[in-house]
Amino acid sequence: MSFEYLEHEADVGIRVEAETLENLFSEAAQGLFTLMYNPKRVAAKERVTFSVSADSAEHLFVEFLNEIISLAGLNEMFFASCDIKTVDITEGRSHIRGVLGGEKIDREKHEPKTEVKAATYSGLKFIQQKGHYTAQCLLDI
Repeated sequence: MSFEYLEHEADVGIRVEAETLENLFSEAAQGLFTLMYNPKRVAAKERVTFSVSADSAEHLFVEFLNEIISLAGLNEMFFASCDIKTVDITEGRSHIRGVLGGEKIDREKHEPKTEVKAATYSGLKFIQQKGHYTAQCLLDI
């Protein structure tokens, strides 16, 4: 289970690998958090639930990341944890639900780094091979 950033001229790519869908999405969230701020300095004091649907696994990956970005902005929070409750990938409909743990933004404490505007469909890949998952996309910064 891991994430890495991919070089790009104007944006940043993220690639995630994991043995389960739950870990894939949880690790993607951690990669997003780490790019934006120092998640080790964020306490999981408050909980925010999320539920995202899309027409494919690939699109669910992007929409999931965009939901985190949106919830962070709407709630003025940084998140430290992402607990995936369910992931259902089926033909024509995919769904994920879970809970983010975080706290209100404190710029001095949380050490903001990169503002991520959105996850994009550019460079999007979602591969499942023999119980191993890989997903990637570009993040608009």
